[in-house]
Amino acid sequence: GVPIMGAITNASVTFGTGTNPSAPAVSNNGDDWIHYLHYVDTNITVDAVTILLGGTAATGDSIKFHLCNLATGDSGTVDEWSSTTIVADDSGTSTAGYEQFYKVALNIQSADVDAGNYLALTIEGNGTNSDYSVNALVRYHLR
Repeated sequence: GVPIMGAITNASVTFGTGTNPSAPAVSNNGDDWIHYLHYVDTNITVDAVTILLGGTAATGDSIKFHLCNLATGDSGTVDEWSSTTIVADDSGTSTAGYEQFYKVALNIQSADVDAGNYLALTIEGNGTNSDYSVNALVRYHLR
């Protein structure tokens, strides 16, 4: 997960070890999910996803991103995910450290996101050479 700095304590939310992320159970960590989710309140189509990525050390890792569409059958109380769909992803970016930052365009896989679902951006690294700052721009239109 992407830690939130400051007075808010939180834990990492992991999405499994498969090629594509899968949402884990919400139980016992619902408070941690809040920091990582964007609620979609109307039907949208994602047109583009651009990531800005920078490391905190002189050496880097290979980093992959997935923008996930998390669906739930729950309305007021969310305690489970019914499905996970990959909205956009990339094949990986090899980073070289803090001497520069990177702009990464994700490939759209499944653009439509229905109202009532949630978006979550995952980051996967192949090492521990650096910690990363991430800024994501998701361009979309209403449908």
